[in-house]
Amino acid sequence: MRRFVGVTVLSWLVIVGLDFFQNAGVFARFWLEPGPAFLPSEKLFQRIPLGYLTFLITASMLTWLMARLKVVGWKQGALFGLKLGSLLTITWVLGMACVFPIKQSLLAVWFVGGLAQYISAAAVIGSGLSSDRPGRLSVIVVGLVILLIIAGIVMQNLGFAPAMQYPSRKTA
Repeated sequence: MRRFVGVTVLSWLVIVGLDFFQNAGVFARFWLEPGPAFLPSEKLFQRIPLGYLTFLITASMLTWLMARLKVVGWKQGALFGLKLGSLLTITWVLGMACVFPIKQSLLAVWFVGGLAQYISAAAVIGSGLSSDRPGRLSVIVVGLVILLIIAGIVMQNLGFAPAMQYPSRKTA
């Protein structure tokens, strides 16, 4: 059980790191475009922990499913993530397109981002399930997450990605 929890946490960290890199870096400009389907940016920022909880649930589901199906090794894991991630992400994106006025470019970004997260998380899980000692995998994952966070921050500081901005609060 300890091994499954460890693998789940590592895959969750990869998802969180990729999410930060994608949404605070590469695709940050998409969150600045106002639209009737989005909350104001300060509300979106406040709900980040809820999003990270959904990533933990996803990582738990992937770990359980891959263990049940005996998907082991990073290559088999990545391939499994590609297949399952394609199915789940495209259905989610199409569902969003059916009910919300969201630009096609943002839907494409969500598909690419979601697919990258599934592939990466499943590769980590597959690698973790095939190893009795996850120490090396832990170092790789933590290092990757740190690099992704640094890259997102650097992108913001160099002007390649807009930094989160809040409206000024008026005092009485």
